[in-house]
Amino acid sequence: MRKLLFLLSLLFLATAVSGQVQYQVDTDEEKILKNTTVKLDCSNTCPGLSWSLSSGEKVLHVRDGQGEISDYDVNGDELDIPGRRFARQEERVLEIRTRIDREAEEIHEGLYKRTVQFSGFPDEETSGMIKSPKLLSGRVGFGFDMSFEDREMRFQGEGPVNVRLKSGEGYDTRYFSFFGDRPGDTEMAYEVPVGTTGLVQDFERFPVAVHTDESYDLNINDWSSGEYVAGSIQIRDQESLGGKFLPVLAHEVVHGLNDRELTWDQTSSSYFDEGTATYVEFLMEKKLYREGERDRPPRELFGDAVRYREGRHVYRVPPRGDSDQLWNYYQDEQDFMKYWNAHDSEGDTRSFGYAYSQLIIRNYISRMNGSLQDFYRELEVDQKVEDPEVKWEIYSGHLDMTPCDYDSRGKFEGCLEEINDYDYPVYSAEPDRDTKQLEIERLEVPELEKPSVSQVSEGEVTLTEFVKGFIDYIVMELSSFFKL
Repeated sequence: MRKLLFLLSLLFLATAVSGQVQYQVDTDEEKILKNTTVKLDCSNTCPGLSWSLSSGEKVLHVRDGQGEISDYDVNGDELDIPGRRFARQEERVLEIRTRIDREAEEIHEGLYKRTVQFSGFPDEETSGMIKSPKLLSGRVGFGFDMSFEDREMRFQGEGPVNVRLKSGEGYDTRYFSFFGDRPGDTEMAYEVPVGTTGLVQDFERFPVAVHTDESYDLNINDWSSGEYVAGSIQIRDQESLGGKFLPVLAHEVVHGLNDRELTWDQTSSSYFDEGTATYVEFLMEKKLYREGERDRPPRELFGDAVRYREGRHVYRVPPRGDSDQLWNYYQDEQDFMKYWNAHDSEGDTRSFGYAYSQLIIRNYISRMNGSLQDFYRELEVDQKVEDPEVKWEIYSGHLDMTPCDYDSRGKFEGCLEEINDYDYPVYSAEPDRDTKQLEIERLEVPELEKPSVSQVSEGEVTLTEFVKGFIDYIVMELSSFFKL
């Protein structure tokens, strides 16, 4: 009977009472201390309140304006607080102090993650401040604003929310906090993504966990080179990636920048996120190759193999994506790219998806003479989107989602050639966190010099050199295939 009366009081609360919630949280690698202030708007009678707790959350005390409340009940993950009558009062302020004794998960030596759950009233303000002595980054969901300063994170929005945090003490550079290896100059892997997109993350530095091949294969997956999740990057080390380290790091930074910008996207499809990330990766490869800091040039999209010279040898870099597969995709009126997700696909479909995703972006840049900075400014979505079909329509209003889709094979090939031959500009930016200004500049990149086979004289390469070159080529191709 008592439970029934309590439930009836909650029904009354939902129709007659609204409330704001404020949090103050202190957390480290071992525990979470949470101070919750619930402001209930009600008449002379405030009914009872059932407040959701996280798993393992222990109530330390509950009080309101009349003092300590001792007759509350905890039923599983619900805190039941009885109602009260007031002589002349329209607001009841509840103070709930709780503690969670749960260790944060260590995702790399010295780098930790944890998720903190915050209850709230639908369509009512929920705000809070999280303090942690080693706080690095965080992520909130759609509809919430957040900011970082001096190891503190503030958030504000409506309703309940989960906040994911990353903390630790790594090797700090200007834009990254590294755990594991300490790479050299990595500034360009941040400044090119920011300059290309015009986006800046809320927190100061990206935490980056650097793995050996063995560690990455075991803890992440065996097919990618890097991964971004909820405020941190995990990547293979320089020994494993060689000249691809900076391009892959830039790729993951774009995912980090998109993470905040695209919170409205609740679908699992990833073509836009991967398209922008692989485009910036391509720009980094282009810049490094033309400046002589990388031996291997970027690959064409659904095009021809690209030749490059290393010493006396000329190698061929296979294209990213098979043109016959793209042609058949259009001719057969397939549409799986609407739902494509890199993590859920395999083999040829995964490779095709990466190439197609980048083709959309490069087609936009080359044919529209546009920039991603302009695109992000134009893209305004003010509600959650869960239907991949709706998402596709939203992007179709700004992008050609089927680039080079012609009935003529000649026009199809010509379109791909134009996209591959376009000289894509490389932009850079150094954010000023004090003024919140972002000045974007176009970088000067040396002209491309394409080697030809005729540059290598017949008979100049010995049998030993030929065999070595052939082995190097095979190793390079296998590495490319397994670490796309």
